Amino acid sequence: MTERIIRETTSVCGTCLAEVPARVVLDPPRVYLEKDCPVHHRSRVMLSENGEDYAGSDRVYHRLFNGDSPAIDRPDRYFFLTNRCNQDCTFCITEANRFPYYDDFPAERFASLLRAHRGRKASFIGGEPLLHPRVLDMAATAARQGKTLVVYTNGIRLADEQFLRDLIRAAPGLEIRMTFEGFDPGAYRHTQREDIRAVKLAALSNIERHGVATVLGCTVVEGEEPQAFARRFRAILNYSQEKTFVRGLTFQGVVAGGSASSLPADAALSVDRLMDRLLEALPYPASHRGVYLAQRCVLALARAFGSPLCEYVQPLVLIRDDAGWKTIEDFVDAERFIKRFDRRVAASPPAAPAMLATLATDLLASAKASGLRPLITQALRVLPYFLTGGTISRIPKTIFPIVVITACDRHFYDAGITRNCEKGTHTFVRGGVTDELCADLLIRHARERLAAGSKDG
Repeated sequence: MTERIIRETTSVCGTCLAEVPARVVLDPPRVYLEKDCPVHHRSRVMLSENGEDYAGSDRVYHRLFNGDSPAIDRPDRYFFLTNRCNQDCTFCITEANRFPYYDDFPAERFASLLRAHRGRKASFIGGEPLLHPRVLDMAATAARQGKTLVVYTNGIRLADEQFLRDLIRAAPGLEIRMTFEGFDPGAYRHTQREDIRAVKLAALSNIERHGVATVLGCTVVEGEEPQAFARRFRAILNYSQEKTFVRGLTFQGVVAGGSASSLPADAALSVDRLMDRLLEALPYPASHRGVYLAQRCVLALARAFGSPLCEYVQPLVLIRDDAGWKTIEDFVDAERFIKRFDRRVAASPPAAPAMLATLATDLLASAKASGLRPLITQALRVLPYFLTGGTISRIPKTIFPIVVITACDRHFYDAGITRNCEKGTHTFVRGGVTDELCADLLIRHARERLAAGSKDG
């Protein structure tokens, strides 16, 4: 088969970060993001090794999210509280403790900004946000304003049970997103802390004792030996499925930014390629086509509820019944659903109010004979999660999501995707507050770092 262009877009040069024309190209069986820089010439980064299947998902995404989402108004906000950290990862995207991308966020400014936002959630991120000197006051502010507080943390401070109690008291209904690389001490070489595994396990024990809904996040480095990765992944998965406070897992490759700015394109793991690795390591039979099915369902729900959503998100959905854990393909004929759904979207994407009906119709029409009843049951159980704006405590314990994500770094930045970024962010820089999409923040930081390096040189 010959190479063909799937769509035109705009990206940034991986070397100089200048805005450049780009295109998504199918060169069977691979898909690339290809860029043309007048200074550094043509470059490519691989997006997928699933050819036509990936191309089909890309077409559906851009039919559903075709630029009609607001550019900046995102209801749920991410506040970068501080760029201090107590872990010092070698691939830290914000170069915590090393480069002043932003300052400590003033508690008073946080309160006034939060009042202006209509979303249900406020997310604390960093650095390590729990090192902010007034984090408990800010957590209480979020709770008083009726927001669900989401804390992205390495978990070190949560090993102190009294601190966790204080945090829960300040923000009842707290959600935690905690980095956890596994049970092998060798998985933490990037932290340069010998005690980190024991500290994280103590934090998890405290979180479990207090029943805080948690998602564990793991970063994957290109080049990790497949069998070693499979062992690490299965150990994390087994632990997470046994612990009811763990409501899901996220995985992402190292981002080419901050301390890892020099990461070459051939070492950048796209969402699709990383999901391939998870599927190979999964102890249940599953295919990437089932992931594309689940991705279409999530996109349709986001469209129905009027929410923007990044294309660089792929969900693997595990469902538990009396026989154990299964994948969505045990209940739905993935190929049949994808054909039906894609035909509708290609002809005329359903308007938001009709999207739920369209999704339900195609799922029911594609359900396997033995899967229809459990499919309806699980769909009803998971609906409150979406109706509450993605509150993870509302994920039913019979459903376990494993989500692969990435950031729009110098390699994967795609303007056709970033305009639909769902993450609105705030940082405090030199006395002022920024208000930008997460994707744009990452590229701005990269350009600041490049300029600082040029001056140093």
